[in-house]
Amino acid sequence: MKDDPVAHFAQALCELRAEHGDPPASTLNRRARERTNGRNSLPSSSLSDWFRGKSVPSSVEKFKLLVAAITQSGDIPASLVHLYRQANNEKSARTKVREPAPEISDAIEETPQPSRVPALYMLHYANIPRLSQLLFSHGIALTLPPIPHPAEREMLSFLQVMQEITVHMAQIELPTRRFTQDLNLRTLKPGDLLVFNRRVHTLNGPAPHENRPLTNDLTKDPVIYIKKSGVRIVMPYDPRYVTTDTAYSEFSAGATQMVGLCVIKRRANKEDPPHGPKLPRVQYVATPLLLGISISDENNLDLTEKIAYEAHFRDGSSAWFGPWNDKSEEDK
Repeated sequence: MKDDPVAHFAQALCELRAEHGDPPASTLNRRARERTNGRNSLPSSSLSDWFRGKSVPSSVEKFKLLVAAITQSGDIPASLVHLYRQANNEKSARTKVREPAPEISDAIEETPQPSRVPALYMLHYANIPRLSQLLFSHGIALTLPPIPHPAEREMLSFLQVMQEITVHMAQIELPTRRFTQDLNLRTLKPGDLLVFNRRVHTLNGPAPHENRPLTNDLTKDPVIYIKKSGVRIVMPYDPRYVTTDTAYSEFSAGATQMVGLCVIKRRANKEDPPHGPKLPRVQYVATPLLLGISISDENNLDLTEKIAYEAHFRDGSSAWFGPWNDKSEEDK
């Protein structure tokens, strides 16, 4: 660190953050969006990189926005400006010589960070045995109510069960990877917990109360999957844990928006089912633990935000590109 300007800049950022109450990443992101009327944000992954000295803000505007989000003012300490210039120059010097893109196995692995599961106002699916096992493995003393067999559900009491599950799960923190716009999906590994709020594709959805045995054949079993940039995450699920008739219809919709928590089981062959018109470049198999529709929550805006880019031209002008709202953007 003695001769590392990027590390010195990161340390100064951390000190500035501590001086102003150590606001969490979600608060910094909210403040940034408020200051720019939603036009720009500070994704949690970028904040993590800046505070850990892995990178620096890519533009002066982004640097100013970061400091303003921390201090809630437009004042920037002169010493921090000096450190940013040094760090930015060092980062530019490091990237002048282009190196070959790293192989997938060399991709930088991010450490899962503690975060809350988004609060749900409608619970579609809850694998209580796996959720209970997960909580126990993380030393969380919480007993979730069992989901009755579909034939034994009495609506009012079952609604209370679902409410209890959603309330409990929204109050705990787990080490998760968050499916944000800038998450490198190729760095996922078995055992990772993934939180998402995405367009979900559904296949082989069961009819309400259908007693269909699972076959481990993904061309026949109920499956949902999400995909982005050539990476597909396939999630077979057990119909016993689908909650309501409305939920059954969602699992037969073909495509729908869902919030979810899943655990990555393994990396699969890209030729494995489900088969579609185009093979993914990378495929994972995961187990869904919790699925539903979320409440709008400022702490989870990073799961749905689209990244906007600012381009600077030689004549000194600049322009914003994005965000894009085309549904195909998250399905590529």
